[in-house]
Amino acid sequence: MLKEALRQAGANNKDTVLLVGESSLSDERFLEDAHSVLSAGDVSGLFSAEERQEITETVMLDAQGGQRTVDLAPLQVKKQIVFTRGFSKV
Repeated sequence: MLKEALRQAGANNKDTVLLVGESSLSDERFLEDAHSVLSAGDVSGLFSAEERQEITETVMLDAQGGQRTVDLAPLQVKKQIVFTRGFSKV
């Protein structure tokens, strides 16, 4: 779920809303990953080296000024992703 949302926001540059259910809020790992996304735009170890290279190449096509050494995916993710919480009816 998180991996696909990051790919949509970073590589595809699409506004992305990630609806988080109550069960995810009790998962400490998910909360750490969400914090990482919101603070850095990335989750360490989520993507393999091959996936990261593919994303980087996609993002570089959109890079301005030909700066091919800059990893822009985390910057795009921070601009494009929103977390929202879903509540169950009581």
